[in-house]
Order: sequence, then C-alpha cells, then structure tokens
Amino acid sequence: MVGRFEVINTDVLVIGAGGAGARAAIEAASQGADVVLASKGPMGRSGITPLAQWSFEATFGYSDLDNPEVHFYDTVVEGRYLSDQNLVEALAADAAQRVLDLERYGTLFKKEQGKFRQVKIPGQSGPRSVMLVGGGHGMMLGLKREVRRHNNIMVMEDVVVTSLLSSKGIPAGATVLDCKTGEFKTIRAKAIVLATGGYEELWLKTDTPPESVGDGLRLAYLAGAKLVDLELLLFYPVVASYPPSIQGIIIPYECCLEPDYVGGRLLNGRMEDFLPPGSPPVRDILIRQMFEEIYSGRGTPNGNLYLDLTKSPKAEEEVRRVVLDIIPEVYRHLLELGFDICRQPIEVAPVAHYSLGGVRIDEKGQTDVEGLYAAGEVAGNIQGANRLSGNALTETQVFGARAGKAASDYSKAREEPVIDPAQVEAEWERIQNLLSRKANSLRPGAVRKEVQEIMWQYAGPVRSELGLTRALDELQRVRDNDLPRVWAGDTLKYNNDLIRALELETMVDVAEMVLRAALLRKESRGHHFREDYPVADNQNWLKHTVVQLVGGRMTLSTMPVVITKKVPPPEEA
Repeated sequence: MVGRFEVINTDVLVIGAGGAGARAAIEAASQGADVVLASKGPMGRSGITPLAQWSFEATFGYSDLDNPEVHFYDTVVEGRYLSDQNLVEALAADAAQRVLDLERYGTLFKKEQGKFRQVKIPGQSGPRSVMLVGGGHGMMLGLKREVRRHNNIMVMEDVVVTSLLSSKGIPAGATVLDCKTGEFKTIRAKAIVLATGGYEELWLKTDTPPESVGDGLRLAYLAGAKLVDLELLLFYPVVASYPPSIQGIIIPYECCLEPDYVGGRLLNGRMEDFLPPGSPPVRDILIRQMFEEIYSGRGTPNGNLYLDLTKSPKAEEEVRRVVLDIIPEVYRHLLELGFDICRQPIEVAPVAHYSLGGVRIDEKGQTDVEGLYAAGEVAGNIQGANRLSGNALTETQVFGARAGKAASDYSKAREEPVIDPAQVEAEWERIQNLLSRKANSLRPGAVRKEVQEIMWQYAGPVRSELGLTRALDELQRVRDNDLPRVWAGDTLKYNNDLIRALELETMVDVAEMVLRAALLRKESRGHHFREDYPVADNQNWLKHTVVQLVGGRMTLSTMPVVITKKVPPPEEA
C-alpha cells in the first residue's frame, strides 16, 4: 500500500494496449520482465489500431525495388525530409521480421503462391504493402492471442492512467483509475512504455475513436520529455462525410482512385473531375487539391466532394470484384448502411486521421527522460510531415518491439523505485475535484466540443498567424473560465463523464502545444499549411519544432533533423 491505495508492482508498465503497446508487452515479457499492460478500454476492441486498414509496409526481396533501401528512400522523401533518418533505417530494416512475428502469432496475411501479396500505393516506388486480413482488427487478434500466452503479462482493461509518478526525477510508476470498480490504484514500475496513440480528437472532424486525445503526450510532457512537430497532423483525404449515418468511414483512396485497381474519380459539387489523369497523388498533396475545391465554393451543398466509382472505365462487375478483394469490410459496411459505392457517388471529405508529431525517441524507443520509452503513434520523429499508407502499422510493430526490449533491459538494472505518497494524494485530490459540483457547472462534453471547434476552425487544414493567435486566445478563455467549472458527476464507477473530464484537461494542454508549435513553424510542409507562409523553406525550417516543460513553463525551441543518407536539395520539400 501507498497510503490508503493499493500498489501493483511490476518491472515494465506499458500504457496503451493497441498495436505498439501489445508488441512492447510481448517483447518485454519475452525478455523475462514482469509486465503490466494498461488499456483504456477492452483490448482489441478499443483504440485506434482495430480501425486501421489492411496496409503494412515491409520488403521481402520479391523485385529489384522491394528492399529496405527503397523503403527508406520513399519514407524520407514522402515525409518531406522531416523524418529522423536513423529511425527510418530501423523501420525499414525490421519490417519484414515483424510481419513474420505477426504470422507466428496467428495474424493472417493475403498470399499468392506462398508469397506475401504486395500492392503499390501512392508514394511507393514499387509494390511494398502486404495485406492484413481484417486490417488492424485482424492484427490485434494475433497480438492479443500472443499476449495471453505470457503468464508474466498482466492485462488491465478499462483503466485510465491519470499521472506518472517519479522518484529522483525518474519515472517510478503511475496512478490509475479502474473504471469498472471505481478503485484508484498505484502501479510501481522500473520502466514505462508509452503507447497511447495520437491526438486527433482535438479536431472536430476525425475518423478516430473518442479516446484519442493525446494522453501519452501530456504524461511525457509533465515528465520533462521533448515533444516534436506537434503542428503536423495528417488529414486522410477520402472519408465518408454525408449523411451523418456514414460519417467517419474511411474509404481507401489508394484502391478506389488508382487506375490499376478501380480507377474511380473524385468530383467537385458540380460533378466536375478536378484531378489530373493517372495515379492519385500522396495524401498531403491530395488534400490541398480537395480543399482548394471546397474553399473555392465548388463543394457539394454540404461542403464535401464526391467519390464516384461509376466513372471507372471498368465494368461494374470488375469494379465490385476489385473492391471486394481489397476493401471488403468497407464495402460491406457501407452497403449495410444503404450505400453501394460501386453504383452511386458518395460524399467524402478530408478529416483528421493520424498524429505525425509526438514524443521524441531514439532507435530503441528511449525518450529524453531516463526510464521512459515510447512507441507507435505517440512518437513523433519517424514519419516526418507526411506518412505513406501502411507505415503506421509497421511503426507499431518495429518500435513496439524495440521499446519493449529496451524497457526490459533497463528494468533489470534498476532497483525498485520508491513511491512518494504525496504525489499519489495530490492526484487523488485532482480527481475528487472533478466530482465536486461547482456553481454554474459545465459537463465535459460541451467544453470538449468547444475545444474541437476552435482547433478545426483555426488549426485545421489551412492556418495563419492571425487564426492561430486567435485560437490561443479562445483556448485561454476555455482554460480560465470553463475548465474550473467542469463537473463530472459524483461516482468513480463506470463514469464516462469523469473519463471525458480527465481527457478534457489533456486536450486543452495538448491543443496549446499544437497551436504554439504551428505558430513557430513559419513555412508550409506536408500536412502543415500556412497561407501566410505557403511554401516549404529547407534553408530555415528543415528542423523539428520542440515543446518541453522546463522550470514549470512551456518552452518552444527547434532541433536538427537527423540525416544519415538522404540529403534534400535546398529547393525540395
């Protein structure tokens, strides 16, 4: 016990049980460490990974272009040279082995004549994306099965990690709220891996689950870690947007628009084709073309565009065959909702999809804080300013394994840390305050939407100094006037409002970091578009923005991008 609260002892605490967290736990346990794997919801049925599509980038030497060097080159170039290249080298080098691991765990991949089936998507020099059966959900089935094989992994589901604890400046564990029982507990850990996913829910329009608010970023920030490139948020181009019953369903444009597959077209509200013929561009370029149509008044009456597979030169039967081969779950889901995309146009628009910024790590997944590691989408210096389709799932497995091993190694050399009861009591008081009714109280959902609207309006696809500054002013008003009035009800057990209230504090903090980083980067690169600085500036801005807590204050700075092989020409972005 620490004071009046139960203590769970472990070697490695992994926060987040999606693709990266599960793989980190497996690796740490395989190295002999005792592991606690903490999940905000049911493992395999919550978080971002189960929603992912089928693409996983890995090379197997099936052709001259199917090798780690080409994978490295494509990732760096399409990341607009903002990836730390030492990490991209690791990504490309380990990808194939991680696929073989998943297959050993029971994850299914599409194969042809005994070889992994690979397809080519925009930005790839040649076919490299292997195809997961069931997408991210299918990957999680294998990972969950493997986690269960390890008796030294304790899975805690439906728990919220509310704070990290420290001993002599080094993370020593965490406080957690068990949402099923209402119990507040402490976990003592020698090493911690953050695998909490992204922060897309800061924006009003997104295709991610509601828990994607940046929990891990705030935990790392308060621990003193460096957060890089938080202004970089990837918008996915083609997401069902109208009617409301289908909003948020990703429709993989890599399949639907590519002439070698379906060959459909994107149309504006006047039913005009606005893309050049041939293969579609990569995501950051495509969304700018799409928003140009929408912001110029050529969108649909609902402010969207049309995806029209009936414009394919192929017969309807062939279109349906390809769709059922590559994106069967998406097709059937839309069909159940009354939309046959092989027979009718559907309204689509870009939405917030993937967090490119995050915690700075090295090749082992080590952050700038001793004993603290990060893997997956919560890490920020791998994908750069734009991400290739499939590299997200690859990243979860490559850096999940690396962080898990490094955390296990570190835990073996560290003595059991001492938990400070005062830190635990202070966190308990913070939670109790959210359960105390205030005068003119506000429920967290209303304030959450306010934050999302601020971020979408001023820090969405098009940004400017004027808009970002206004957003900071409005966010400060929320912090000063609304946050102190948030009331989350009066119970700890199964209290969704309490979870949302805890998330709201995170959202306000992370939103401020994003806005300040966006103001700092005075250029346009990848998915960060400043209308007052509309071009990339490699001379002055080929570097990371950095947000860090120093002396109790939020500080902003920059640091160089790690370049090992591919040096960008000054004019290229």
